Amino acid sequence: MRILLLSRTHISRNPRARTLMRSLMRAHHEVVAVCGAGTGPVEPDLDVIQVPARRPAGLGRLGWMLRRIQPKWLRQRIFDEALRRTAQRIGADLVYPLGNNDLSLAMSIIGEGSAVFREPNWPSAGSHDLVNIAPGNPRFGQGAGAAESGLYTSRTSTPGSSPDQDRHRGSSLALVFHRTTTTPAQYLEQAAQRAGIDVTVHDGKLDWTTVAADTDAVVFVESPYPPIEVEGSNIHGIPVLYWVHHGEHHLAANLRLTDTYQADAVLLAHSWHLAHRFPVPVHRFPFAVAPELAAAAHPFADRSNDIALVGAGVEGGGGRYARRHHLVTQLQSRFPDTSAFAYGVAPQQMIGLYGNSRLVLNDGGDRHHPITMRIFEAIGAGAFVLTDPAPGLELLFDPHRHYEIIADDVAVQAARLVVDPETALAAAAAHDYAMTHHTYDHRIDDLMTIVATTEPFSTHSAEATAGIVGVVWGDPDVQEIAVFGEPDLAAALPTHVVWDGPTLLTSRPQRMVDAVVIGADQEPVLTQAIQRARRFVYAAAALGDQAWAHASALHPQARRTDTSDVVRIDLGADSYRLRPADHPLAGS
Repeated sequence: MRILLLSRTHISRNPRARTLMRSLMRAHHEVVAVCGAGTGPVEPDLDVIQVPARRPAGLGRLGWMLRRIQPKWLRQRIFDEALRRTAQRIGADLVYPLGNNDLSLAMSIIGEGSAVFREPNWPSAGSHDLVNIAPGNPRFGQGAGAAESGLYTSRTSTPGSSPDQDRHRGSSLALVFHRTTTTPAQYLEQAAQRAGIDVTVHDGKLDWTTVAADTDAVVFVESPYPPIEVEGSNIHGIPVLYWVHHGEHHLAANLRLTDTYQADAVLLAHSWHLAHRFPVPVHRFPFAVAPELAAAAHPFADRSNDIALVGAGVEGGGGRYARRHHLVTQLQSRFPDTSAFAYGVAPQQMIGLYGNSRLVLNDGGDRHHPITMRIFEAIGAGAFVLTDPAPGLELLFDPHRHYEIIADDVAVQAARLVVDPETALAAAAAHDYAMTHHTYDHRIDDLMTIVATTEPFSTHSAEATAGIVGVVWGDPDVQEIAVFGEPDLAAALPTHVVWDGPTLLTSRPQRMVDAVVIGADQEPVLTQAIQRARRFVYAAAALGDQAWAHASALHPQARRTDTSDVVRIDLGADSYRLRPADHPLAGS
């Protein structure tokens, strides 16, 4: 596709923009940026068109006078019109406004058949919003190199059934994931075994020398960090797939892990508007109902709870689950004795709770647009789902019969549904439909179809693994880095957003980043630098003890790892990471 990045400010001030351009170029797109003119340098590999903020240009003293006497509102209008005309000449298929304030400008230049990309917490881009367009539009919903990216589980497909056992006998799969109580990989494993597939599970590590040459495919599953450790190489050319479970807030990590795992194709559980970001073919591969988890549910009329939800944020707090907590508060007020909201319960307890509830509330948070596992868990337990708009869900279930979108007054909506006899019928219809279309047994059939059409896709970058670059690359959830005293690091980490540390300290006093890198001669800024890190500190070995003293004082739960030239300090921040049992935050 031809992709346009649009910004009123010059991209030399925005390392995120430059990283985004290179990421899109790696995914085989033609990428152009149109932005306000500036004085900063533009790298020669980037196609950037600069538009002067003050017009008319030239005309000597007359032009100078005209530019000087323009009121601010007129200058802005003239500038926006110049940006708009320049951007329209690009003829982009997809427009990326680089800030919320650029969204309206992007929408004003979009053409028929084109789309606008926007962040989850921005306003909708209307009929051109990629989030809503991509699920039903193969042009925007597939990754690189795919002639067709199938949604094999569409509700418009032929009537479903319960697949026969042993139907794939003779096939073999290697599944690679961290064994946890909540990973959906365990249900894929059990479904594959029911289908007669010879399944080998590699828990947290893959040694290619242990993978049989006749294995049909190796499937990595997005797991809590640290990432899967990989040793050796795929000398037999076995197809490699990577099942991605999260959207925007884990996108940078999943792009890097696609390279690390040398994936030939990506299986995307949801957020199908992100398919164009991957440099390999993308297939839509949603979560599903695990038949072995869906224990016998109570009859709908006899259920104790009117509404339930298991998930983070139900007990309070702001951030990404602020809306969820607001909804829960409304429902608890309306159903003080017949609502059940919990967090951190085991899967069997969760299904037991849903199986004793008439309604299940689903809110995916504000960091991405997921078709969550909760939707399938609730439907599998026979509850009726009340959900936020989950783009693409309408391709899997019927929004008029199988679920409802959360209304403005969710308490009134829920009160209506629990007394409406049609709700029980709708919940039963959704359950029956899921059991004949959307179990992990059906997903195994989809998976084997994908495996049969997957070919090697060798466009992965060979990233350095030594020194500070290798240490940073080993933490794939690190995206934004502030660098102190390592001037060459930005060029060595082209897929990361790299800020100049001293500039960050002076120009952005409140800015936090995922990690900071501190060179050997940076002792004067050590404390200030560490205060800007959310997750990791990487310090030259010469400063290791001092960095550890400062970091552990600020973050008592921090953990330290030493290599020959780098001290890596994990601050133990709240992120999607698997921690050892003795870690202070284990199980949180």
